[in-house]
Amino acid sequence: VATIHFDKLSMYDRIGEPVSLGIPFAQGRLTDSEQFGICNDGIGIAVQTDVTARWDDGSIKWLMAHFLADLPGNAAHDLTFATDGSISTSVPDERTTVTQRGDLYTIDTGVLSVDIGLGTDLFKAIRVNDIEWFGAISSFDITDAEGVSYLAHIDEITILESGPVRSLVECAGKHVGDAGTLFDVRVLIEAWAGKPFIRLDYQFINREKVASVDVAEIALKFAASGAGDVLLGKVIIALISQRVQMRVSWMLRRLFFSLLNTCLRRFTAISGRIGAMLKRAFVLRLFKRIRIFPKVLQ
Repeated sequence: VATIHFDKLSMYDRIGEPVSLGIPFAQGRLTDSEQFGICNDGIGIAVQTDVTARWDDGSIKWLMAHFLADLPGNAAHDLTFATDGSISTSVPDERTTVTQRGDLYTIDTGVLSVDIGLGTDLFKAIRVNDIEWFGAISSFDITDAEGVSYLAHIDEITILESGPVRSLVECAGKHVGDAGTLFDVRVLIEAWAGKPFIRLDYQFINREKVASVDVAEIALKFAASGAGDVLLGKVIIALISQRVQMRVSWMLRRLFFSLLNTCLRRFTAISGRIGAMLKRAFVLRLFKRIRIFPKVLQ
């Protein structure tokens, strides 16, 4: 039995905190990921594992474990894990799943349901507790220095993980507009069992055959279809009838300058409260400054 230690995370209790942890093992110690289990205060919890590397003898070298940890406020906390099958893995009360019906994919956490599909409307619908909050969304939009707009057009969707604790979906394509195409696009959507939010990782990759590209704006455009308040920033949606919050966070990353070998990360920094009863489009401006990106950003 070994220990997973958490330093104090918050002044408040964090119930079901999503955790992804890579654990290395000595050669021969763990041969079957089914023998791995995590215990919280004497009770086995649900764990989703992925073997990322093996030793020459076939035993596991690195194991990625995804689980939901109950962490106390204002205190450190220890969980334990075993590799001999002595800790039974429980079934989560709520599961996350990814289902496919033709070109439509549904990510479900038990609380939040997100429909995604091919084309420029990546998000077809978003529902919280079976209440639809957003309809078709125009996905990510890049505007160049001349004011030409390019929408992220998704050509391929791949289910990387489909629960029960964590789901991960990869969407790939290219930004398209009236003037042609610009930048490849890759969106990772991560969902956790029982959670009313998803995590977005939006990436654009420069494979253009020009020395530089001037970008004036990067935005996420969407339209509300429900009732309540929308606080732009993460996005946080506060339901009127239930104290449920949905948080959608995203990052701009993997902009690697070929010469500087640095990474530009841009987070949204928008505040303000807008009534979702308004049947109008919202625009989250992730990037509102002209920058010159050198060729061959990976």
